[in-house]
Amino acid sequence: MLLIGIIKYLTISFPETKLAYFFCQGSNALMNSSNSVLRGLIYRLLCDQPSLIAHLREKYDRHKSMFQDGSSFFALSEVASHMLRDPEIGRIYIIIDALDECETNRNQILDFISQNLDVSPSVKWIVSTRKVPAIIDRLGQFNLNIQLHLDLADNTEDVSLAVNAYIIVKVASLPALRENNQQILHVQTVMHEKAANTFLWAALVFQELETAEEWDIFDIIDSIPSGLEDLYARMMDQIQKLGRGNSELCHKILATATLAHRPLFMAEIGALADLPDRIANIMERVRRIINMCGSFLRIQDDTVQFVHQSAKDYLNDTAGAIIFKSPQNDAHFRLYMRSIQLMSVNLSRNIYRLPYPGILIDDIQRPEPDPLGQLRYSCVYWVQHLCYGMQEITSIGVLRDGKELPTFFKQHLLHWLEALSLMGAMGEGISAIIRLQTALKASSMQLIQSGNVHWSF
Repeated sequence: MLLIGIIKYLTISFPETKLAYFFCQGSNALMNSSNSVLRGLIYRLLCDQPSLIAHLREKYDRHKSMFQDGSSFFALSEVASHMLRDPEIGRIYIIIDALDECETNRNQILDFISQNLDVSPSVKWIVSTRKVPAIIDRLGQFNLNIQLHLDLADNTEDVSLAVNAYIIVKVASLPALRENNQQILHVQTVMHEKAANTFLWAALVFQELETAEEWDIFDIIDSIPSGLEDLYARMMDQIQKLGRGNSELCHKILATATLAHRPLFMAEIGALADLPDRIANIMERVRRIINMCGSFLRIQDDTVQFVHQSAKDYLNDTAGAIIFKSPQNDAHFRLYMRSIQLMSVNLSRNIYRLPYPGILIDDIQRPEPDPLGQLRYSCVYWVQHLCYGMQEITSIGVLRDGKELPTFFKQHLLHWLEALSLMGAMGEGISAIIRLQTALKASSMQLIQSGNVHWSF
């Protein structure tokens, strides 16, 4: 939120100044890696100054493969560095938010910042992060002009005033209170006492109050605990009390969302969570189950997202035993098994019914409904869940004794590769196969007797 405010200020106050920014998000695999950060910054640079495309085009035309494999960061960093050194770039701010949530190859981004910090007096850097010692120590080695440490303990009064102002406005707009000034004042007072200067706590409580009846408002306010952790515990307790199997359905949704490497689309999450077909195949029913999951999740643009990283952290740690039912590695293995099942049942030759195989990818129109809609996540990430699952002894036994994986490769390898190509994810597929081969060798396992044929296509 702070950097969004800074970006808006710079945009209004200095309209001639260019901005390239990226917001890291730990819960989204598309936004939590060094590659993602550089791709985002390069994109923003090109949006503001299209002439910089020459730096990207030159390298892409000569070494296209470098942008599609594990070494893509080095190609991207070279392109970005050349852009920042371009004499025509002018004054620009490079902004990276939540660097601590860049979980994959974070040191590469720190190296990139170090190498380009003093590239030009016109290039300014703004980087935000939580107090992760490794990051703070590394940033401390840089030649920084200004280093701000924002501690709520040092700004308690300002934060309290801001949260209280938010509460006053939101309570006054609650339909259930109908301009009853005495009730409004009471609710404002209690909420301010319990909020403990936490915006997220207040926002989550208002989600519940906005749909409450007038006679329930005070009971809700009195029963809601103070503090974010206790509020999450109350939400989980409410899920536990749901009847007719709905509690178990919510557990499946929450477990799947927590383990997923990116936010899931509505079409994916119901099938991947192994909800009954009568629910998973009807999006409105999936939406109703998600809405039963308290305020842990929200739906935005048909994508299921956590309301905040702290909600995912709570489910991953404190509530893990409730939603996973077993060690987390076992839960990953179940997600792998479900992915294999979905792909085995639904993948087929020429799944888009293309008129001829030589059609260009840009000329393909995605069918409606999309037969790959509920399979996209499974096609890209099933190997990652398998590798996590193989860290559990029982899962290795199931994998060794079972026939699911060799059968999948025998019957659906080409179907899977076709699906990856249609999704533009062939690079991820090749990386997945290499990772799987390494994991199987480390476990002294052989996929099938003629297993090597699968790695030589």
